[in-house]
Amino acid sequence: MTKNKVSKKGILELEALLDHYLRPVNPRPEFVSQLQQRLFDSTRPVVRINGEKYLDYGFIVVASLIGSALVIMTGVRALLTVMSALGILHFVKSRSNDEQISSPSPAV
Repeated sequence: MTKNKVSKKGILELEALLDHYLRPVNPRPEFVSQLQQRLFDSTRPVVRINGEKYLDYGFIVVASLIGSALVIMTGVRALLTVMSALGILHFVKSRSNDEQISSPSPAV
């Protein structure tokens, strides 16, 4: 890709040509006022009613509380599952040890 190199002289010549052929125009006052109104309307901040703002925050808070409760309940359930599995393993191991101790040894 080639770069277009424009000299300062070329820019001045172009400016002179545009100045010669293009004349300034005064816009109609109604066009200016409509344009000002459109620009003003597009930059006007959106104002929300306070009730909607608090309603949004309320939903976020409620959803956060429900999510936190579910995470805690899942953690407690997992902990109980692990503890019961360990308890069962301990019970089975202690029972097998008791059976080994109480069983008579075969005579040789």
